[in-house]
Amino acid sequence: MSSSSSSREVDIASLSLDQLNQLKQQHEQEIQNYTAQHSDMKQLESRFKESRSALEVIATDPNAEGRELLVPLTQSLYVPGKIVDAENVLVDIGTGYYVEKSVAAAKDLLDRRVDLVTKNSDSVTQVVMQKQRNLEAIVMMMQYKLSQIQEKKADLDERTVEETTTIPLLVRRRWQTLGVVLVIGRSFGFEARASGRQVLVRAAVPSAQQQCSEVVVRRQVSRRGVVTERVSSTSNTTARWKRYFGGFEPERTRVMTNTVTSEELPKAMVELTPNEAELVEILVAAAARGGSTVRICGGWVRDKALGKVTKDIDVAVDNCSGATFAERVSSVVTDRHGRADSRIGVIAANPEQSKHLETATMRLCDLEVDLVNLRSEQYADDASRVPTSVDFGTPLEDASRRDFTLNALFFNVHTRKIEDWTGKGWDDLRAGVLRTPLDARVTLLDDPLRALRGVRFAARYGFRLDAAFRDACRDPDVRDALLAKVSRERVGKELKGALAASPTAAPRVVAELRALHLASAALRTPIGLPRGTASGVGNLATPVEDVYARNADDATSPVWHLAARCVSAHAAVAFATFASPEDAVKAYKRDELGGWLAALALVLSPLAGATVATPKHKTTPLPTAVCREGLKLPTREGDVVQALIDASPKCRDLADRWRETAADPRPDALDLLERKRRLRRDVGVLLFDLRDKWRAALAVARARDLASLDDAWAPGPALLQTPAAKDVKDKYADLLAAVDSDFNLDNVWNDLKPFFDGKRLISEFHVPKGPAVGNLLRIQRDFQLLYPAADADACRAYLVSHVDRAVASKKQRT
Repeated sequence: MSSSSSSREVDIASLSLDQLNQLKQQHEQEIQNYTAQHSDMKQLESRFKESRSALEVIATDPNAEGRELLVPLTQSLYVPGKIVDAENVLVDIGTGYYVEKSVAAAKDLLDRRVDLVTKNSDSVTQVVMQKQRNLEAIVMMMQYKLSQIQEKKADLDERTVEETTTIPLLVRRRWQTLGVVLVIGRSFGFEARASGRQVLVRAAVPSAQQQCSEVVVRRQVSRRGVVTERVSSTSNTTARWKRYFGGFEPERTRVMTNTVTSEELPKAMVELTPNEAELVEILVAAAARGGSTVRICGGWVRDKALGKVTKDIDVAVDNCSGATFAERVSSVVTDRHGRADSRIGVIAANPEQSKHLETATMRLCDLEVDLVNLRSEQYADDASRVPTSVDFGTPLEDASRRDFTLNALFFNVHTRKIEDWTGKGWDDLRAGVLRTPLDARVTLLDDPLRALRGVRFAARYGFRLDAAFRDACRDPDVRDALLAKVSRERVGKELKGALAASPTAAPRVVAELRALHLASAALRTPIGLPRGTASGVGNLATPVEDVYARNADDATSPVWHLAARCVSAHAAVAFATFASPEDAVKAYKRDELGGWLAALALVLSPLAGATVATPKHKTTPLPTAVCREGLKLPTREGDVVQALIDASPKCRDLADRWRETAADPRPDALDLLERKRRLRRDVGVLLFDLRDKWRAALAVARARDLASLDDAWAPGPALLQTPAAKDVKDKYADLLAAVDSDFNLDNVWNDLKPFFDGKRLISEFHVPKGPAVGNLLRIQRDFQLLYPAADADACRAYLVSHVDRAVASKKQRT
């Protein structure tokens, strides 16, 4: 290898481990310094271009003289002033000196400065790339020398291994026994013994309750090298034994952002799970076959730094396409295991939908892996955001094209270190700031979906949106690009990911969509013409055409304000219901509160009074159209959202009737008993219609009622402290308890068996096939709900008296 600081070549194979380590540290420091220089140059280039643009404005403005402007005295202090002479300007030539030049001469000077800085930054980029390649070669040589030392020190019998020890986290030891590699990636005591062609591992594994349980793994190796395993445990442990290398995957890994600063990042170790470690080894082996440098990028690096385990991994390669590298990966896996464990899928590029790269997909080591190449894009002009060409790029170029700096972090699989090529990503991740690597408007016009992605990250992680990003999202051009360029499937995916995070995610989502003026762009249907009115705060009826007008102000719209109240009330009840916020989040993800579909129903509930006429001249409720066409959700999910919205008036009516009935002091009055029977029937019918979503429907109705408390409204948990809100909450809690205790109707849609099925109704009651059978089945269900103690004979007599109605009516209810 060669060093850019010296033309002298160094044979790294002849260096000792200590010398290699010193050389590695030297390269890491140089890379860090050069990267900082490159960042400074890019900032300088940006300032020169901004100055050049300001001169262009002055030169083309006939009324420039006398125009007011802010004059910088320092980098942060500005004073008001006026342009006196529009033909000449003062130019900062450095070291505190200024010279007077004409506007044309000043523009020429700035152009030359931009060219000089660009050339120098390009040179620095080349130096950094060379240093990076040198560093990778050094690390690979160190790994090779370490493996040689370990092999020399190993004094293990070829057939028998006996050792008991505790393995520190991430210190991976191997036992080569009859072709089987055992890799332990978690701290626990273990024993490994080999006998014949079988390997036995005993491990005391800490469970989720911090209690140790013994796990016995028997591995059998056939003569063809096929590995099979059987796992047994002395107690139920939540740890999952992984295939091939074994090991237990922790729910979380080390949170790096709490302790590692940006200065310490180049030397910080990254904790990998056993599956991740195996994948990294496969990627390194595949890279060696093509001389590639491989990096893991995107969300996996972000979540890894936050201590989260992510199953989706994006891989970027420097010198070949993702599909080509996927073939090399498949070859490595085949050589290791005797078979290819994953098929390769290829997703074609689609520039019109802001997807500029072909992507290869694989499933490796129980992880979903996407593979692409580092990219660099060229554009015909600044106005066009569809690239004229997409070429292989440098890590810096690729990082600069990403959505946010904290998502532009790379994990180099060769050095096993995190790289921050933008120079801002790690600090932004630690501070929880969503900032774009390039100009925010340019980044959003490149892929307008990034506006919604910012909302999702803000809702899911609690990140803060950078001010420049917020301003760019409000640009009408960005809104128009979101509607024109981004497929509705991608919009739906982002909103689903945002709403599904936690009960507090929905309020944050709606708040950000309103503030960024993106609510009407995201929550709309692209087909048909919406008609009718939408509900707003204070029972204000707003024509739905005004809600979706291009100049509509989402931040002040009473419709989206009501949606914000609904989801805020839903979140307040969720956190008041459970003992801790963690329990509320778990219940939310288990769908106990209706999950994200209930949240979406609340967001769309103000649109309940509006419809849309489809191209087939079919009138559809607007919330259904938004789900099916605007978000491209599966039909079943759209139907659930509409059912939850439609059920709210029914739930409200049932809750009011039960409160009135329960408060009646005459427990044996005949009219009261009749009201209770009819109430039980109506509740049962609602449960038959909603099935396991009936609790979610009550939650949606409760939140909508709370949101309508204009006089008593208060955001957040304070809402439930008002007497009116407590009354609403208690009303629905009473109905919920009555379903289980007084009416015994929970799971009634499964438990209630009809006395007569359709065939018996036809044979015994002479009902013609067709709708009449369904009508009579509904009449029978209603009877059984009204009179739960009645027998088949009583039901038969009741049905005989209603056969004529069932035949004559399309839908009958007593």
